[in-house]
Amino acid sequence: MTQTWWILLGSLWLATAAWWGLSRYAHVRRGLVGADGRGRAN
Repeated sequence: MTQTWWILLGSLWLATAAWWGLSRYAHVRRGLVGADGRGRAN
């Protein structure tokens, strides 16, 4: 039972990490890497 719990937690963590990484990658691809969050407006 403990092993199943760890597998579930691991999958949830991996899914969250993958989603975060993908959204972050998409933002960088669009050039929104400004420290203020607006990116390169000019």
